[in-house]
Amino acid sequence: MLRLNNISVSFPNGKQETKVLDGIDLNIKEEKFTSIIGKSGCGKTTLLRVIAKLQKPTNGSVDIKNNRIKIGWVPQQVVLLPNSTVLENILLPIDITKHKYKKEFLDHLLVKYGLDKYVGFYPNQLSGGQKQIVSIIRALIINPDLLLLDEPFASLDSYTREKIDIELASKIRSEKITTIMVTHSIEEAVFMSDEIILMKPILPSKIKNIFDIKFSGIRNLDLKNTQQYSEWINLLRNKLLDSIEINDEV
Repeated sequence: MLRLNNISVSFPNGKQETKVLDGIDLNIKEEKFTSIIGKSGCGKTTLLRVIAKLQKPTNGSVDIKNNRIKIGWVPQQVVLLPNSTVLENILLPIDITKHKYKKEFLDHLLVKYGLDKYVGFYPNQLSGGQKQIVSIIRALIINPDLLLLDEPFASLDSYTREKIDIELASKIRSEKITTIMVTHSIEEAVFMSDEIILMKPILPSKIKNIFDIKFSGIRNLDLKNTQQYSEWINLLRNKLLDSIEINDEV
């Protein structure tokens, strides 16, 4: 679906420039869930913004299948209109872009993600997890070809985050939408992903490793108690820590 060719990104820094990404070559697999992990400040979100065409690369190109795709974006910080209901917030991209949608599809999403009883609620009546689910449904309502998640659960407490991961992993994956998520959580990446991209920590950042994550069963709580799941977490943790220089800040 998507290919990144020799992507580099630099930002002005006084009279000089700071190169954040350098020589990124990447194939994004269609209908797969890909996570990008790495140290804070290594360019993960910049890479996601390049894919979303919110950030123009300094060099290189992004080749898209059929030259045009619909992109759903879920930001790290929930952005909901406080004086609009859950339903109105979900339909906001429809109102802006005039995309067509089927009410049956909206009803299906609301039931699937557990918000069918909250359509008339306002953001201040929702929990943090529910607000983020509104953001996810809002991104899905346009029936995107590509779903981009920028640390979508980072603001949640650890209990709510793990609960949401378990609830959403199989649901989002069942959408069969090509999905890319930036996350700092190794556990989250392993649990939700078909593929994990590990970025190098030193700027300008490059791709250090790509891992194919395969589990025989479905993504549920039972998976978290398996040896295979623990082995993947230990492997990724060791690879991440191994990539950090001794004199680099942790």
